[in-house]
Amino acid sequence: MIRFVLLALAGLAACAAPTAPPNPNSVPAILEDLTGARAASGALYVVGGLYSGAAIGQTTRFVVTPTDQLICTFQSDPVAGQEGSSELAAYRQNSPGLYAAFGAAILPNTAPIEVEYTTNFTVEHQGAGGLTITQTGFGDQRFDRLVSVFTSFPSPCWAFG
Repeated sequence: MIRFVLLALAGLAACAAPTAPPNPNSVPAILEDLTGARAASGALYVVGGLYSGAAIGQTTRFVVTPTDQLICTFQSDPVAGQEGSSELAAYRQNSPGLYAAFGAAILPNTAPIEVEYTTNFTVEHQGAGGLTITQTGFGDQRFDRLVSVFTSFPSPCWAFG
């Protein structure tokens, strides 16, 4: 009887499927890479959304590295009163010139003084002097330049609307 049980266990073990390697393009893998890249020197990290019109309920979270690597998530939530569930997509891509464009748009990472603006995006920069965190939105010139970069570098990372 013991021999039969051992043979049966050996047979079942042989039938077990091998474990697949982790998918580097899965949402968990990309979130892990996004977190790591966010802490790297020079990284630009942005989170937020436009929160108006067709972009209500849509949020982006991305990091741009000095090597022009873009790692992001884009989330769409159902609009109040509509049925549906949240959708989260994750992407990574390389776009030559992207870091320079974002740097020109939002650096230095300082909020304007005595200017009233909405809070649409939080911007973090991991610079030589340490981490700086500000916010930007409608009414801030950095916001206008940020949206211009979104237009110049189309990406599913900021497919608002």
